[in-house]
Formats: sequence, C-alpha cells, structure tokens
Amino acid sequence: MGVKRAAVVSRTRRGKGRAPTRQSQGQPDRALASGRRGRPTLEAVESINAAVIHAAHTMFLSDGYHTASMEAIARRAGVSKKTLYARFATKAELFTAVVRDQVARWSAHAGRFDHALPSTLHERLEHHAAMFLEAQAQPETQAFERLLLTEARNFPELARIYQQTAVQFALDIIVTELEGAAAREQRPLRDARGAAHMFMSAVTSWSSLNSMLGVETTAAERRRVAKYRVAVFLEGRAAW
Repeated sequence: MGVKRAAVVSRTRRGKGRAPTRQSQGQPDRALASGRRGRPTLEAVESINAAVIHAAHTMFLSDGYHTASMEAIARRAGVSKKTLYARFATKAELFTAVVRDQVARWSAHAGRFDHALPSTLHERLEHHAAMFLEAQAQPETQAFERLLLTEARNFPELARIYQQTAVQFALDIIVTELEGAAAREQRPLRDARGAAHMFMSAVTSWSSLNSMLGVETTAAERRRVAKYRVAVFLEGRAAW
C-alpha cells in the first residue's frame, strides 16, 4: 500500500466512528437527510411544518409579534432559515398559518360536540354561543386577544389576518345556521351575514371585556350569558 493510499484509508477510518454534531441531533431538517435522497416524504414535510408552526405560535404569544424574529423561530423549530423561508416567505404568512392552525384545533374540539346539536334555531344558537364563550375562556385565546390589542396598531396586518381566519370561521357557522333556519321555516332573511355579526358581537363582547380586565368567569356564568344573549338576539329576528 502506497503512502498516499494509506493516508486516505486512515482518514476514512477515523471519520467512520465520529459522533454526530450537536447541530445534527434532533432537528427536523436532518430528518430529510435520512433514507434515500430526493424529494422529502410527506411525513417529513408535515413534521417540519408542524415544528415551525408550533415554534412560531409559542414565540408570538410569549415574546410578541415584533420581538419574535424569523431567525429565532427557525432556531427554536430546529430548521434552517432557508427551510423556513421556503415555506413562509414573510412573518405575516407564518402568523396566518399559526392562526389557521389554531382555528383548526378549535374546530376539531367543537366538532366533538356536534352530535349534541339540537334541532331548533334557538337551541342551536345557544349551543354555538356556549362553545364560543368556552373557547374565549381558554388561555391561548386570551393570549391571542392580548397580542392583537398590543401589536395591531404597529402591525395592522395582524388584525386583518385574524379577521379573515378566526372571525370569519365563526361568522360562517352562524350564517349557515340562520340561512338553514330561514329555509326550513320559509321565513324571509334580509342580511344573514349582518345578523351573524350582530350575534357574534352580542355574545363575545362580554368575554372579551372580562379577558381585557383580567376577570375570570365560571362555566355556569358563561352558560347563563349564552342563553340570555341568544334570547335577546332572537327578539330582534324581524329585523334580520
């Protein structure tokens, strides 16, 4: 064996037993390197997206939208900045993904009670009102509201994103209920979306004010408020 070849073999043997670096351990980016090369699997892509959204969700709510940088989010998620920007070109796009993920989780939670939906409009609206108030009582929801209150003046896109995702999701539920009841009962309905806005304002303003003032409410109180505000809302049905 020549000197040059012996040196190559020696370097190769030394490299085989080398432990992985700290940077390569446990990072979603590195999951793409395992197995055969080429396009990442759907599972790997979903794992990276979930890690990024979870990291952004945590940092937006704990540090604030302004303070949470894309670089810090990538570092917390265990991905490179290139990987992060390939999925979310701007911080606003990432915030949109965070809100949509939150809405999906709210929806999944509420969907577990769909089997209990009653038949009349009055009872169905009471059900939805109670679910909205329960969602607003959750710490994560209150953290989102505080984030909007403190950051929306400097970052108006936050309020727009929240309006177009979380708020519209809730409004669509009520619009569907009002239109369905109007069709079943063959009653006129002038402005379903306007009525839905009125309903959401009547129901959620109470919990939003309590959240802003730091007032804790009980489940029994929330149920009473849901019943009362739905009753008042239905009294004005002729104006819808």
